[in-house]
Amino acid sequence: MVDSVRLWIFDTETIACILKNPLLSFRGNICYKTGEVYEYPKEAKLSGLTFRLIKRSRHREVMEIRGSLHKWHNKGLHNYDDFSIREVFSAIYNLCRLFQINPFTASIHNLEFGVNIPWPNPASELIQNILSFKGQLPEYKGFNGGGSYIEFPCWEYRLKLYDKALQNRLTDNLLRVELSCHKQRSWQIKSEISVFADLLNPDKLQALLRLLLDKISGIILYDPSINLDALTKPERKVLTEGRLSSFWKEQKNNLENFKKKRSRFDTLVNNYGSINTKNFLSKSIVAKWNELQETDSNTRQSIDLFLSLFTKKTFPVFPDLPELDITHFHQLVIRGNNPFSTIRCQSCGRDISSQKPGSKFCSEKVFGKDAKRCRNKDSNPRNNLIAREKRRYGSTPLLFEIEPL
Repeated sequence: MVDSVRLWIFDTETIACILKNPLLSFRGNICYKTGEVYEYPKEAKLSGLTFRLIKRSRHREVMEIRGSLHKWHNKGLHNYDDFSIREVFSAIYNLCRLFQINPFTASIHNLEFGVNIPWPNPASELIQNILSFKGQLPEYKGFNGGGSYIEFPCWEYRLKLYDKALQNRLTDNLLRVELSCHKQRSWQIKSEISVFADLLNPDKLQALLRLLLDKISGIILYDPSINLDALTKPERKVLTEGRLSSFWKEQKNNLENFKKKRSRFDTLVNNYGSINTKNFLSKSIVAKWNELQETDSNTRQSIDLFLSLFTKKTFPVFPDLPELDITHFHQLVIRGNNPFSTIRCQSCGRDISSQKPGSKFCSEKVFGKDAKRCRNKDSNPRNNLIAREKRRYGSTPLLFEIEPL
């Protein structure tokens, strides 16, 4: 599911806490000629994450945290095992606990997500048969540790597929499919994910799955097991031309013609290939994603309780979070005052525990226009002019009646 992120934190107290944290050793740049030490940027690394203090404007500092949450969870070692919602929560929880980060105010500016899929054959064989993505030619790149991957760089995102087993020298066949988004609009429009806390929202995670499937549907695959001699002449021509990546690059200038030829090519590959590879790939992605997102009631309750400690506005006092050990996962317990006592709207009785501390009525940001009725129900009797004047004068005799005035 979720892997790499790039967070921006603007809260000055959180930035100060991160800079003073004994787990981090920040380093800066120096001018060798003059010996001048530059104030920005400052950078520190820990377990697969990079903490970087930068200045976005004349008077505003930003703490940028970027890297793999998956590696962070595995102490910086690797990211080839499963990373379920349970582990995602553990990674986010411990990051927020150690550095006093409010997940509702840490904004996401880069997001990478995908799945590791067990594959029946070496994943490199599948990758070699990927011809194009929406008419774009693939780029082949290598890993430092060995192996290669295929990438389709676009303006707002990068679609990547690679042999995870070859990269990490694993014995079982493992295919990695991921979407790396470097423009916020590439995922925000369809998923509404904007802050760190959104990565624990099941509906928004499903939106990321749909986005990944939409991109996978755009790839063009060929099956080399097809016996071209057994086909008709027109069918053989379609497959012979279409199995060349350069053919699709030439066709993409005419979108309508491109779609017709791709549809015809995909149909023939599905009909005469050994398996419907593209359909099998999509189903495997869905099955693996849903497996990773599946959660038990205790985990879901712990996530909800954790998020209820924070609000979308800056939290005045950071909660005392205990260390979380997911090997003995149980309901989250927070020390100190009980923050989970239910707070209800004084007008309608709705649960408003997740709102800003001290709230008395429903928030319009959370519940929409209905929240205004709750405030009006309380304030209207107090602000009613006739009722107010009657309370003011009570039974005192008056020269004129109050109602007509």
